[in-house]
Amino acid sequence: MNLKFFRAVLLIKLVFVTCAFSQRSTARFLLWQPSARSYAMGGVGTALSDDATATYYNPANIAFLPGKNVVVSYVKPFPFFDNTHHSYAALTFPVQDYGTVGIAYNRIWREPQFSSSIGTLDAEKPGFFTPTHWVVQLTYAIQLNRLFSAGVNLGLLKQNYMNLQVSIEEGKGKPVSLSAGVGLFGKGLFSKATYYHVMEQDRHSFFDRIAIDRDSRGVTLGLALMNAGPKVTVLDAERKDPLPTTLALGISYLPLVMDDLEVLLAADLVNQLYDAAFLEYAHLGAEIRLLRFWAIRLGYFGDTSAPKTSYYTYGGGFRCKYFTFNIARYNRSLLSTWHFDATLSVEM
Repeated sequence: MNLKFFRAVLLIKLVFVTCAFSQRSTARFLLWQPSARSYAMGGVGTALSDDATATYYNPANIAFLPGKNVVVSYVKPFPFFDNTHHSYAALTFPVQDYGTVGIAYNRIWREPQFSSSIGTLDAEKPGFFTPTHWVVQLTYAIQLNRLFSAGVNLGLLKQNYMNLQVSIEEGKGKPVSLSAGVGLFGKGLFSKATYYHVMEQDRHSFFDRIAIDRDSRGVTLGLALMNAGPKVTVLDAERKDPLPTTLALGISYLPLVMDDLEVLLAADLVNQLYDAAFLEYAHLGAEIRLLRFWAIRLGYFGDTSAPKTSYYTYGGGFRCKYFTFNIARYNRSLLSTWHFDATLSVEM
């Protein structure tokens, strides 16, 4: 089964990488990650399956989530633009004998803005407009066996710019489109590569962790094609821009699991199919869990096409069996950004 998984990884890469060409994509907000935990670890996530934010990184990852899982995330992506907001909310729940279903809402918006442009403004509030972009996604994942899973998602995407009228080009600037994603996920590979020493009587305690499962030890692999869909027209019907389709390969490794110490290493390689670079981003991250419920995270968000925009990340979190709170700090823009998320998990 492991050989089949690696063959699938290679096949998908060979098929989709040939689609890459130099063309700027639209709806770039789809690249803004929702998970504070992932951001604190440099942006990794394709091979992580801890909460409902997995709906964003790899649809196959939610197949192994226990019970119902709810996550909300909030960040002001540009501290110097205090009126810009990014939020994410997701719910995952198992359907007995049929797999796991996820619903996610991803939105970026700015508070109402005044415009003195000559162009046509929003008729509902003359002189003001509210730039808003959002996508609603439905995800389905199924376990192929106790170690491997596959998943798909479908999304409805809307971008909401102010109304524009530029020379002979005229449009409302509110395009609607569809997006799709597919993913593969495999865990428990080379499980003996993890040093594991946990008291069995603590396995179902209040501070239980997913990583305590035998099948989660060793190496985990993830492969995801995300944001695929038809090209989008904003103004000129003859000019269509693609969505920021990405192909990501992720790996995580759990070298150490003990009662009061746990170490996780992870990396993602991301290719944007409609950009010229063969490898767009390289994400590297590490997580250390102390005393069962505290986490310290470090990472590096590498932009291979523009190295000067790469940055280091760090953060932390608190985690028990039913609740998680994460915080990340990174310097993506001119000023540092704080990122928060919270997760509620109920096993039913």
